[in-house]
Amino acid sequence: MLFICYRFAFSRTFSVYGTYQGLKKENVLFENIPKQQYLLNRQNAYLDSLLNKYQIGGTSLQNNLLKSLNANGDTLGFKLVAFDKVHVFNKEQLTVNSHVFTLEGGFEEMLRLVHNLEQRTKFGEVVHARFEKKRDLRTRRERLEAEIIIQHY
Repeated sequence: MLFICYRFAFSRTFSVYGTYQGLKKENVLFENIPKQQYLLNRQNAYLDSLLNKYQIGGTSLQNNLLKSLNANGDTLGFKLVAFDKVHVFNKEQLTVNSHVFTLEGGFEEMLRLVHNLEQRTKFGEVVHARFEKKRDLRTRRERLEAEIIIQHY
């Protein structure tokens, strides 16, 4: 008699109760969806504001760096002479990208640019800056050139 009661009544009750518990857990997840969506929208807005603040667009870092150099060149008064291909190498399980470019202009303007690149745009760290005074033989004028290397991981 006990076996028949278990077979027809209790087993179905336990099965339905297990299904009920599973649906209850799913219901809790569905109740949290609007809150999670709100938090994700806030996080998305925050990350977009960081991209705007550090002047990073949807294109590659090299294009953004070139765009920033051209914009700063117009405002600070220096000229971008060369922008070399990015140098990529691995160092202790890290990929290090080095951007090398050459500028021509005044010393103070180039120092302002280096400060802007490190502090405001966050393209990486300036690991090398070499200033060289060159003489143009055609015009017989001296000019200052700076070769700058920026690295990021």
